[in-house]
Amino acid sequence: MKYCMAIGAVTSPTTPLLLGGDFTENMKTAQSLGFDAVEIHTPEPGALDIPAICKACRSLNISIATIGTGQIYGKYGLHLMDTCESNQKRLVDMVKEYIRIAAALGSRVTIGSIKGNVPKGGDREEHLGIMGRLLQEIDGYAEENGVIMLLEATNHFENNVLNTGAEVRDMIERNGLKNFRILMDTYHINLEERSLSTCLKDAGPWLGHIHFADNTRLYPGSGSFQFDLFCRSIQALSYDGVLSAECYPLPDGMTAAEKTIEFFHKQFGER
Repeated sequence: MKYCMAIGAVTSPTTPLLLGGDFTENMKTAQSLGFDAVEIHTPEPGALDIPAICKACRSLNISIATIGTGQIYGKYGLHLMDTCESNQKRLVDMVKEYIRIAAALGSRVTIGSIKGNVPKGGDREEHLGIMGRLLQEIDGYAEENGVIMLLEATNHFENNVLNTGAEVRDMIERNGLKNFRILMDTYHINLEERSLSTCLKDAGPWLGHIHFADNTRLYPGSGSFQFDLFCRSIQALSYDGVLSAECYPLPDGMTAAEKTIEFFHKQFGER
């Protein structure tokens, strides 16, 4: 397994990114703490200094696990169930840029909040059909570029579709998405899943990435989420993928990162 943490161009007390600022400097910090990888979150992937990030990956022996797309929903309001064709094209073009950047970095791309929401009174199946069609286009482009996409199960307060691992699995299988895997997040799991011991099984062979945050969205182990039970379920599946901290940078980012790596070592062992 790889231990990972989420970083961004900027962060805040209400943004689940541990460190904000220069990406290569934060990669150095992550590596010094014992992390094997980072997630990069930015609304402008084209502004990333790809040669510098690749050089840092080589020199630090650290990888880019995935690039998050969520900030384009917050910044531009674009989502995968928009009925406006010009907005659909704009969003897909943006995601394709993330895919091209991910191919250069050897990383994956996460789709979470850009799933959007079915509007009040809207036809749910019609909107899910729009999402499925756009995901198929994204999937084909990802396959051409050798990039795996991560489709996240998020809670119903943020997105009113694809809230559980089983629902994401259904979307992937129903639309024949070959290059998609499922991202599960303990913060969302706590709000949506009925069983901590079986929810990961619902993702089945598509499970590809796990986010860690406590029920308060602070660092894992700081709240009341039943991590002992959940971590045993990970080990029972013989999961060998990424375990990533995506939590609020509180009481500050460094403390949250240090507490998280301690948590990973306790639950899954040191390197």
